[in-house]
Amino acid sequence: MHIGLNGKSYYGTAGAEAATEITAIQDVSLNIEVNAVEGSSRASVWKQAAAGLRGWTAEFSLLWDGTNASQTALQTAALAGTKTAFKFTDAASGYGYYGDAIITKFGFDQPLEDGMSVPVSLVSDGALTAESPAA
Repeated sequence: MHIGLNGKSYYGTAGAEAATEITAIQDVSLNIEVNAVEGSSRASVWKQAAAGLRGWTAEFSLLWDGTNASQTALQTAALAGTKTAFKFTDAASGYGYYGDAIITKFGFDQPLEDGMSVPVSLVSDGALTAESPAA
């Protein structure tokens, strides 16, 4: 069994390996999406579909810390609309995913009875690659 506490997340320059760890990160959710292209005709009584364009999204939150280097770097990329490399792994086994994305949300949440946080959303800009450790 693997727990999220052991996961690692990284960012870096688009087109290169994301090698700088994102610190103070909390929950991470990564989703791969495939559009279904309708291929049915009147001659068929069953719907038919083909795989269309693929993409991926990710969402995570950071504990608010205005002096945190990774938070500052991601904020700078969000404000500039800069494409950024990301990598999400299971640190124990080396399995994970990596790809380039744009930051579509960089928030600042201040709940009354909880810690301040920064919700972040990503949308893919190109392929997501699955990584597995060398055998």
